[in-house]
Amino acid sequence: MLVISCIPAILVALAPIVSANFDLNVAIGDVATIFPWPDTIGIWALTDGDNPKCEDLAENGVIASWDEKNDLSHGREGIRCVPGNHCGYYHPDDDPWPSVELLEMHFTNNPLHHYTIYKDRGYTAPDGFTWLWPMYGVDGNTYGACHTDTRKSWDCNYNNDKLKLHGRRKFRCLTSITAKEINDAKRKGGKTAEDSEGYRNPDYPFFEVLSHNGTAIKPNGAAVAWTS
Repeated sequence: MLVISCIPAILVALAPIVSANFDLNVAIGDVATIFPWPDTIGIWALTDGDNPKCEDLAENGVIASWDEKNDLSHGREGIRCVPGNHCGYYHPDDDPWPSVELLEMHFTNNPLHHYTIYKDRGYTAPDGFTWLWPMYGVDGNTYGACHTDTRKSWDCNYNNDKLKLHGRRKFRCLTSITAKEINDAKRKGGKTAEDSEGYRNPDYPFFEVLSHNGTAIKPNGAAVAWTS
């Protein structure tokens, strides 16, 4: 853990880059199938600002999303949480504090957006209350800081309610990097065959939540329904 004397220096170092923020959300959803019952999916998703809309999440008809994985080496994209049973997207309304020790976020390879936050490397924010987790890149440099924040939840329906998502913010990251920047890179790159496993359904192509050539997801929801 960082000693008190280091905190002012860290805050000064962060000040030039903290000009924006993005929120890391978990979402669980139901997808219509050819059977009487729906399939359940879980995703991680990024949003900008306090009041995003459902159409922002599905900009250009595609939802940028990430799977939860145990290993993000060798270019694998996704989210890794330690311990995993306290940060999973199948428990979207759970609070990651105080159980989560580490969160690794490998969003894209080109350009590279791969960051890890560690609770035990954190420090207290100037408000004297918020615990900030430095956001480390694979080069060892810091690109901002994140803190847990689960006060906002949302619900979005797409394709005439064939896809229904319920999500909640888990972390807010203070950085010059925006959700739009990362989401656009993800949409441009699409998913690999490995990443798409579990999302493909030949009878309902909208089941492929993120695909380079998949059927577009057209939102039919209004503004995201926030709850405090």
